[in-house]
Amino acid sequence: MDRMLQSIYTGMLTKLSASDVAGALTAETASQHDKYQLVFNGLQPNLSTIVSQLGTLQQATLGNEMAEYLLVRNTTDGPQGFLIYFLLGEDGVWRIDGM
Repeated sequence: MDRMLQSIYTGMLTKLSASDVAGALTAETASQHDKYQLVFNGLQPNLSTIVSQLGTLQQATLGNEMAEYLLVRNTTDGPQGFLIYFLLGEDGVWRIDGM
């Protein structure tokens, strides 16, 4: 399950690096789609640079219908952590519900 969830995240990043916002948005839940569409489109000119600086997924808490990961990014103030949430949809597909 961990490998599958991490592949959803890295797949989204790959699509963002290629400026494929529509493709990247398939990794988001419906409730987050519009929010991230605005964010990704706003960052469009710099997506590949931003994606390369996001950090790496680390610790995870995995459940039957929800998973929480810690994304660790190195900053000038040292490592900082950000939470990323995945939800299992009614269609049986896992998607990112918050970053």
